[in-house]
Amino acid sequence: MKGFLASALALAERAGAVKLSAPLSLSISYDEEIGCVGIRQMMPELKDLIGKPRIVIVGEPSSMKVATGHKGKAAFIVTCHGQAGHSALAPQFVNAIHVAAAFVCQTRRLQEKLTAGIQGDAYNIPYSTVHIGKIIGGRALNIVQDNAQLDMELRHLIDTSAGDIQHEIEGIAMHIRKHHQSPSN
Repeated sequence: MKGFLASALALAERAGAVKLSAPLSLSISYDEEIGCVGIRQMMPELKDLIGKPRIVIVGEPSSMKVATGHKGKAAFIVTCHGQAGHSALAPQFVNAIHVAAAFVCQTRRLQEKLTAGIQGDAYNIPYSTVHIGKIIGGRALNIVQDNAQLDMELRHLIDTSAGDIQHEIEGIAMHIRKHHQSPSN
């Protein structure tokens, strides 16, 4: 990205020497690989500063080739609930880690469906994807866990509705919830 930034600054300097038919705006962000930190801080101010752009060029390497599009992205935090208890009595409790594992398995089935679905030739992975990137759960080996958290993302083709995939993810969550309730719920 440093090379792109150097090129953009050099071209901005050249553009300053000619009469432009529209303003040229340069927005430089940071820490995009760790959660789009910079752009999140810029977004509230950006619209008022530059308005709606006619074209956007994002300087992020894509195998050092020009890419003409990007899949859409949505991120979710999934919290799985269970019941805390001693591991000697484990069958009497709902283990949140087991609930999380069932969710992951169902998400893999959703991925198989997406893999066989709509294709987009412009991408190395030509279909929409769902991905579990992080799982947090457990405090001690001898405790049945009452909470587990999964961080997941969805990357979708323009011809695939993010809302439809989100609805399927919510359906998976409801199915898992129904089948992992404690007898007392």
